[in-house]
Amino acid sequence: DESYLRGFAVSSGKAVLALTIDTRGRVSACAVSESTGSTLLDQELCARMASRSRWEPARDRTGDPMPVNVRYTAIWSRS
Repeated sequence: DESYLRGFAVSSGKAVLALTIDTRGRVSACAVSESTGSTLLDQELCARMASRSRWEPARDRTGDPMPVNVRYTAIWSRS
């Protein structure tokens, strides 16, 4: 659902986010590595990733869930 982008005057864009995924597969931290050029849009992207995205938790050698840092690239275009 990209409806949240409608409030921003950007028809397309890209942001690179540094995410920390916790042992439950949820985003526990988000930092912008490459900005969209809009602080508000960057903040909204991080908020959406934290509230909506779910990940398969990383596992250590014994199979226990562990936190992991990932780099996520968000690219969008509206026609």
